[in-house]
Amino acid sequence: MKLTNHELELLADSISWELDFMQSKGWHTSHRAKTLQALQKRMYAFVASEQSWKPVTRSTRARASGTLIKCPHCEHENRVYHFSWGAITCQGCERMVDKYAFTQEV
Repeated sequence: MKLTNHELELLADSISWELDFMQSKGWHTSHRAKTLQALQKRMYAFVASEQSWKPVTRSTRARASGTLIKCPHCEHENRVYHFSWGAITCQGCERMVDKYAFTQEV
């Protein structure tokens, strides 16, 4: 199973909620809390090292499994399966964005 960077960030955020709960109960020194903290740091480091984006160009083609594009305004990520459009409405900020303003995941 392969997770997207966005999904990994959401998982790391959910770990934060559990760590906050553990802190409120006084369990912040438990083995589980220390393991979760280490896992969270590794997840954030992985996402930071993996994220590499380049601009969409005339020669950009979508992969068979789709290509992740990122909105230049709100950085919302969306998967597209073709680039036969000139502009689309971002699902994150609901703004009309030109195709060449987007960046694609490498």
